[in-house]
Amino acid sequence: MTKDELLGAVWGELHVTDGALKRCVADLRKALDDPADDPRYIQTLHGRGYRFLPDPANAGAGILSTKERAPVVGRGTQIQALDACFKRVAGGARQVVFITGEAGLGKTTLVNLFLHQLLSAKSTPTTAVGRGRCLQQFGDGEPYLPVFEALDHLNRSLGPRLVTVLRNHAPTWLLHMPGLISLRERAGLREQVFGATKERMLREITDAFEALSAATPIVLILEDLHWSDPSTIDFLTSIASRTLPAKLMLLATYRPGDLGGSSHPLIQIEQELQMHSQCYVLPLEHLTHDDVCDYIAWRFAPSPLHTALAGPLHRRTSGNPLFMVCILDELARSEYLNEDMINGIVPETLQRMFERQAGQLTESEQEIVDVAAVEGEIFSTHSVAAVLDRSPVEVETVCEDLVRRQVFLKRAEPVRFPDGTQSPRYCFLHVLCRESLYRRLALSRRSRLHGAIARATEVLYAADPSRVAAEVAGHFELAGDYPQSIRFFRMAADAAATRFANQEAACLLGRAIDLLAKIESDTTTIRMDLLEQRAIMRLSTLDLNGSATDFAEVGHQARTAGNVDREVKALLDSVMPWGFLDYRRCLAAIEEAGRLKGRAQPVLAALADAYRAGVWTYFFGWTQDLEDLLNASRPALDAIHDHGLRCRFLWMEAFVRYGASDYVACCRAAEELRSCARKAGSFHQYFLGTHNLIMGLVHRGLLGEALRLARDGAAMAAANHHRLEQLWLESLEAMVAIEAFHFKQALPVCERIAGEPIMMTHNLTPHVLLWLGRALLGSGDVAGACEAFNRLSAAIDRGGVGFEYHFPLLQGQASCALAAGEHTKCHILASRSIQLACEHRSPGYLARGYQLLSEAAATAGDQLAAVDYISMAMAALNEIQIPNVEWQVHAAAATILANVGRVQEAETSRTRAIEAGQRIAATLSNEPALQESLLGEIKERSQRLLSVTAGL
Repeated sequence: MTKDELLGAVWGELHVTDGALKRCVADLRKALDDPADDPRYIQTLHGRGYRFLPDPANAGAGILSTKERAPVVGRGTQIQALDACFKRVAGGARQVVFITGEAGLGKTTLVNLFLHQLLSAKSTPTTAVGRGRCLQQFGDGEPYLPVFEALDHLNRSLGPRLVTVLRNHAPTWLLHMPGLISLRERAGLREQVFGATKERMLREITDAFEALSAATPIVLILEDLHWSDPSTIDFLTSIASRTLPAKLMLLATYRPGDLGGSSHPLIQIEQELQMHSQCYVLPLEHLTHDDVCDYIAWRFAPSPLHTALAGPLHRRTSGNPLFMVCILDELARSEYLNEDMINGIVPETLQRMFERQAGQLTESEQEIVDVAAVEGEIFSTHSVAAVLDRSPVEVETVCEDLVRRQVFLKRAEPVRFPDGTQSPRYCFLHVLCRESLYRRLALSRRSRLHGAIARATEVLYAADPSRVAAEVAGHFELAGDYPQSIRFFRMAADAAATRFANQEAACLLGRAIDLLAKIESDTTTIRMDLLEQRAIMRLSTLDLNGSATDFAEVGHQARTAGNVDREVKALLDSVMPWGFLDYRRCLAAIEEAGRLKGRAQPVLAALADAYRAGVWTYFFGWTQDLEDLLNASRPALDAIHDHGLRCRFLWMEAFVRYGASDYVACCRAAEELRSCARKAGSFHQYFLGTHNLIMGLVHRGLLGEALRLARDGAAMAAANHHRLEQLWLESLEAMVAIEAFHFKQALPVCERIAGEPIMMTHNLTPHVLLWLGRALLGSGDVAGACEAFNRLSAAIDRGGVGFEYHFPLLQGQASCALAAGEHTKCHILASRSIQLACEHRSPGYLARGYQLLSEAAATAGDQLAAVDYISMAMAALNEIQIPNVEWQVHAAAATILANVGRVQEAETSRTRAIEAGQRIAATLSNEPALQESLLGEIKERSQRLLSVTAGL
């Protein structure tokens, strides 16, 4: 009621200020224990007046009132089953129950009755209820919509405890509930959830519900899952698949007939859970004749006439509870209760019944109901008012009258728009009611109303349109406004991506792409934008073929349109997926981009050169020409402000600097790449930067820092369910252990990772074989090491393996030959590695190659040749610091020089070896096992020299 209506009704002609009304309302609130900031009974409508709130237990998705409750007939068995399930929940055993049945069989009514009996029983422990519904929308629903609704309900009963649990267990979810946290905390959460994935969100929310249920039993209800988004189905699976004890009961309702067959994910999940006895299924059947009799006996005073209605009513409705109640409502409003006339006055279907009821409405009521039916199952008075150019109060008044008459509508919970405005909401008594009213509208009227609703919703959510983007897109599509629909589908895809639902985002973009065919004007640019956006989404889900295909189509569209810039960008974008799938296609894309760069923007031309330099260095090794090409393109980086583009340039620069053995510059580029990747929100680029940084640090002898980065990166990848990146970073941990000569720690890690199917799928196993071979060789298993190296050699021959692995492979094979006493083979392999190192300026591997030749010569008894080779090894390190190579070369030199009586030089080399080795070991101060292993190896090699000099 408005303030004026209240003042007039209570004080009449007497002049009274608003303050008196406010004081009276305050007294009422005090008596009802109803705080104004969180009301349960009286709500202030600022600038308008006051309204009674619907009983929280009777609103929309709430629990039915205890007063004048209609009986629920024919469902005793199901109620007993639900009661038994909750008793098990109270004992710590989680329960998942599917309540199934066609429309109108009373799934929601059964849930309401169970909750009412449960929460009103004195023996029931304090229980929190979270309830969410999937809605039939004209656009795809937002990911996890019913789950967030359930969390919102739980917040009302659990309050701060929910926020605490989400903060500790599910920060990815708390980030998407801005009303519960400050802007400052949101900024911190964004940093905390960097790199998050859908799998992490699912794990976190499952952990959170288990933590919540530790103190309070939780009943979680997800209704109408036949309209669910894929992410919500994944959530249900995550909750149900856990076997740990939890006081958690999940009730899920759906209509089997609306799932589209047994291939639907929900059916498959239900069957899987049933197979492992992890769920219960309660199918609802039609009511029997006796059930109908029982209901009629309650509805009307007992009489022979009413009893006689049961037979015809049961035959006409086939025992469908909704149809039965609607028919009895219709009969109660008429004067015809004669069983002989029931077939004449009762429509054959609910559709006709609802159409007849609609025909009895006033013109004003019909207009409001028509708009509401087009808007959806739940609607706000503000949106309907905007469409009809009426006041929200007028629309609310009409809706309240329909609720009072029990015609079509019931109250739902109010909605708060992004600007803070609050609006009452209503929903239809049943979805079949809305569907019937929607179908009765002429197609042209439907289309106009869809467009009007889309525009009204866009205005109401102007401050945060992403919240309703998919819904608005659906309305615009049905209105025939395809450009606007496409715009909102793109927005919806972005919103889905923020919840890490990238597969849903790709599907939304697919819908937008399909709509382009309905637009007569040129759509080339928007088509390229959509394809590029979808390609990125597909790449993030490792749909590499789909991503490469979309990028290729962008290039084709750009070529047809003569857009060179867009074509070059698409070619360079495709490098990432092609790099995994087919390195030849990757190289071809860069070649084509290079051919076109002369007609492209300078930044894109420079990026094409950077890709040429970086990728060719990666696959074929460093050359001066490639470094010059990168250096020439480097100034263009200053003109790039887009973090994504900067990441790509820095990625290429790190490759070239590493290939040139400029490990300081490599680390610098990798550090900047990691920083840009965080700003761009790209975990994959962050991973690439981390890999390059670790490799650079290892060559600089900073093993401790390299191990910390690998370990932290692997932990981040594991927490976010980036399995591929996790395994790769764990293999880098093993590599550091190998550099510290702790083969016992490295070997099982390498063996495990080399056997992971995902590593083989993405052609990364060959790289791990290098470290596996080194770990086996260090453990004394020469035959096993040879096998691993041979497998890596075969992979290199097939192509697509990074050139950086050629040097250590040849030298690993040479070491195996030396250990087996095959001096000639060792000489051939080491000489080949020296040749490559000279051609591609790799002083570290050059020194290591000469060291191998020296050790082979010494073993064969040719001490003079050994001295010559070790001298060349030391000379290779004169102008560069590579500590992990330096200490080993000088340790070998000390022994070889001592063997020929050059004791003073031998002592100098021994001192340099110890100093270099100890500097490396000092970086492992937080890793005592690795530090001890490395120092032990240094000590052992030093003692070899002492034993030689002692014999002179």
